[in-house]
Amino acid sequence: MSAIKKIALLHIDNRRLLCARTAGEELFFNVGGKQKPGETDIETLVRESKEELGVVINPDAMRYVGLFTGKMPIGAPAEYVHIHAYFANFAGEPKPCHEIEELGWLNSADAHKMPDAGGKILKHLKKLDLID
Repeated sequence: MSAIKKIALLHIDNRRLLCARTAGEELFFNVGGKQKPGETDIETLVRESKEELGVVINPDAMRYVGLFTGKMPIGAPAEYVHIHAYFANFAGEPKPCHEIEELGWLNSADAHKMPDAGGKILKHLKKLDLID
């Protein structure tokens, strides 16, 4: 069973979760990405949030939410993804940067718009009554 590890930003506003979609893809994903060698989870999230959203994470205010595992879409480089998710605040207004084509604010009814692990995150946030 092949798997990749990703670090994800969970930022909620108005009871919706900030997500992103890359050019040419239909599904949204959690902002964040894979670690570079030697990076901590915090360093990865700071780097990826700046690259994808143009915002600066406050590392002192990050809070670990949990590990979410899901099947990867067909054709992906691994069978599964393990997402370590963190709540975090940031400075700046998020905007699509780099490979990001669109930002979306999703709620639990939008789980079908995300890969398996992202949908699990939405359902978890709904269970905590943080999103609609």
